Amino acid sequence: MAWSHAIIDGVPETNLVVFAEGEERKGLLLALQSKWSPSFTSHPMFPAFFCSLMLSQELDTTLDDIKTVVRNVEA
Repeated sequence: MAWSHAIIDGVPETNLVVFAEGEERKGLLLALQSKWSPSFTSHPMFPAFFCSLMLSQELDTTLDDIKTVVRNVEA
């Protein structure tokens, strides 16, 4: 993810670029289709929040995969 925020002619503008594929892309689209408050999404820190949200989800998925492999080895 990469984003920028600027005020152009008195109007705030935020751009967000996300590279995702497969399951990550599906999860990202689901999250973006959620009902977000316009006042929340128009805040300049929304891209940072969204990035942390997606990173947290990715870490949870990775940890679950690691736990599954460890359990299989322990068994």
